[in-house]
Amino acid sequence: TDTGIFHFGSNTKSRGGRDMGIRSTKDAILGTALFMPGAMNSGQTELYLSRRRDREARDRVRYIHPVFEAALKETYGAVVYQEQVINIMRGLGMSIEGVNTFFKIVKSSGAGAVEANNERIAPLRAEFDQLCREAGIADSDIGTACASTAGFVAYGFSKSHATGYGLRAYRSAYL
Repeated sequence: TDTGIFHFGSNTKSRGGRDMGIRSTKDAILGTALFMPGAMNSGQTELYLSRRRDREARDRVRYIHPVFEAALKETYGAVVYQEQVINIMRGLGMSIEGVNTFFKIVKSSGAGAVEANNERIAPLRAEFDQLCREAGIADSDIGTACASTAGFVAYGFSKSHATGYGLRAYRSAYL
């Protein structure tokens, strides 16, 4: 499984990179974030890849609110980077304390982190749901919105982290 390519050495990431068809540094940056547990466990990796492959699917993307569109348009409506979730929370009006708590949670990784992070994020759910309702988001869409963002308790990359890794990966593949 070792491809000799930085960050794409494991079976999951090397297979994912091949399936994605990385052709540019932008693709490598996306790939480093897409194949992390946060994006994969929440279904965002498959969502992005299916829309990437199908122009009609990209054209049919429906955003539940302009805040979600602003944060997710670059990735066809899929949540890939930590900043996207934070921008959604900020855009909905979440308190600074809530955003900071979420940021601390998504940065946490290691043994037992997912279970601990699920417990730590639970109090934010009520605030998130209330902010969605105040923004006019239908209750049926709130669950979907929460599920796509809550996947980051399993660790997702920030865009700057993904950029550093993606550039190194692209350069090592080139070499």
